Amino acid sequence: MRVAVLFSLVVVLLLPACGPTNKSESADALQPKVANTCTPSQVRGSYADSCYDCGFDVPEERVNYIGTLYCACRQRGGGAHGTRIDLQSCPSCVFSNDNGHLVCGEI
Repeated sequence: MRVAVLFSLVVVLLLPACGPTNKSESADALQPKVANTCTPSQVRGSYADSCYDCGFDVPEERVNYIGTLYCACRQRGGGAHGTRIDLQSCPSCVFSNDNGHLVCGEI
């Protein structure tokens, strides 16, 4: 009798630690946690007016990493500056050129 009570107590205490019992909870737990991020197809903004040779660097070996936008952007005094920005740092997906540097948002 004592063994059965002890076993029941162990089961009750350890069951919650074994993970979710609902299948939808299990599936949600396996999804990547990359919220409010910008993907290459969503990129927009005034940077395109003063930046050129733009592209995206999306390394395949990094899980849950969207990548970077890179360009050569004109500076106020002339010339251009090579610049890049992490897409995950800009949830609005709107980019601008700030004196040769890509920045998040319109300026």
